[in-house]
This record gives sequence, structure tokens and C-alpha cells, in this order.
Amino acid sequence: MNKLDLQLLFEDKAGQLMTDSVKVFKTSEIERFLNAAQDRYFAELAAVFETNEDVRRALSSLVVSETITAEASIPAGVTPLSADSKFYELGSVFDGTLYKIIDEYIIDSNGNRVLAKPITHDQYLANINNPFKQPYEDLVWKIDISGYAEIIPSGIILGDYVYRYLTKPTKIDYASDVVATLNLRDKDLMNIVDIAVTDALNSLSVVKQEG
Repeated sequence: MNKLDLQLLFEDKAGQLMTDSVKVFKTSEIERFLNAAQDRYFAELAAVFETNEDVRRALSSLVVSETITAEASIPAGVTPLSADSKFYELGSVFDGTLYKIIDEYIIDSNGNRVLAKPITHDQYLANINNPFKQPYEDLVWKIDISGYAEIIPSGIILGDYVYRYLTKPTKIDYASDVVATLNLRDKDLMNIVDIAVTDALNSLSVVKQEG
């Protein structure tokens, strides 16, 4: 379905439930209710992405994979936490389109996939001297610093850093002339319309009470 399909569904469902009202929702209002509903619905799905197979299918078109090659030298102004650290410049995706990282790992020099575990600087300081919490052949530490990911390994040679992430669904924009198929499945879009209609009707109740 596309945005025009959603508008027609919204108007049809709302019309059936507004038999005693002369209110007609403007396109701009429909857009606002649909986007708010889509944001909430997507957030609920994203929260269980890793544990729910149906949700993974629902959001499959929103999964993006990126591969980053290690910097040839230490970035200016950055002090490595380990002599074996490698730095990977994080793309502009971290400034906007990325919603949630769902998987991240390193490809080592033997082509093996090694889990990258995100930690904070405080966690690094707390665990660096704990032999039971050190990086090992199947796990490296990842610390974000100044637009880079610092990867700290133990006993392996680092290759590319790979991460998969969820992006948000495309915003519904009736001011645009583009009419494209939306990211989510039809059944999910219909659920979003139901939520939007409920929110819209609830907004009328609030207005009446305030008046």
C-alpha cells in the first residue's frame, strides 16, 4: 500500500465511527495522526525484533548492513586504550537514519565473525584488570569515541567492522508528489491506520471536553 491508500482507509474507518459529527479531518491532520501511529507501532516492533520471528519479517525491508574498513592510523586527538586497538570511522548514519543496531561484529584475519560488544569507558576501566571479563578470540570490545568505534581485541588480527541496523519507516508526506509503496507490510499498515483513527477520535473527545 501507499500513502494514498492509507488516507482512504483512514477516512473510511473514521467516517464509519463519526456518524454524529460534522468534523472532517484535513489531510495535514491525517498525516500527523498516521505518522504518530507509525512511530509508536514501529517502536513496539523494534523492541522485540531480536526475539520475534514475525517481527523480523515485518521489518526486513528496514534492515541495513554497513561494512567499515579500519583507519590506517590513529585519529588525531585520540589516545588508544590498547596497543592492539583499531579505529573505524562511523558514518553519517549514526547522526540520523540509524534507529537501532541489531548486530555488530568484526571479521578477523582468518575470515571469522567475531562478536563486537559495546562497552562504555567506565566499563572498560572497571573490567580491564578482570581476567574473566577480557576480550578473547570470539569477542572484542567496542567503545565509541569522537565519531569513531575503537575496537579492542585479544589474540586476533582485526579486519572489517560490520554492523546491521534498523532504519525508521519512511515518513508519510502528503505534500510530496511521490507515491511509493510504503516500507511495512499491508497488515501492519492497516494496524497503523486503526491506531491513527483511534487517536484522531480521542482528540475530538478532548476538544469537546475542553470546549
